[in-house]
Amino acid sequence: MTFAQIPAGNLVIDLDKQTAAVNGVSIMQYYSLGSSFLVPRLGTQTITGIGTVYYRERWV
Repeated sequence: MTFAQIPAGNLVIDLDKQTAAVNGVSIMQYYSLGSSFLVPRLGTQTITGIGTVYYRERWV
């Protein structure tokens, strides 16, 4: 997933809906064409950037 920019705030990435929002406002206009959403899986995934990452596991 590549975004041209991400404003400061609470970023939420919904892998089910394939959306991203900061403080409840969509930032999909910054999503780079040719990019792809993370595929949830077991194991290691690399996230790069500046900030703190919090995640919540979801079991359906």
